[in-house]
Amino acid sequence: MSDQKPAEASNAPKLTTIQRDPRFVVLLDERLPRQDTVLMQVSVPKEIHTRLKYESLGSMNQVMMGLVRYALQRLDAENQTLKIER
Repeated sequence: MSDQKPAEASNAPKLTTIQRDPRFVVLLDERLPRQDTVLMQVSVPKEIHTRLKYESLGSMNQVMMGLVRYALQRLDAENQTLKIER
């Protein structure tokens, strides 16, 4: 396993935050390219699925990938590690 962090893809979407829309937590502007992707099956807690179903606009898969990218960028920018505990 390499010690180097993988570089962000050159075709990575631009992630920005805007004033909160009262209806949506995530807005997908347009469909994103699917090149250089790996198929993953992920179990999502029901409450997260329900929230994203009603509070996002766009493909559920791409909304989730946007959230993951956003979280990773924030952690990198803040030099933080997300610790997940039970």
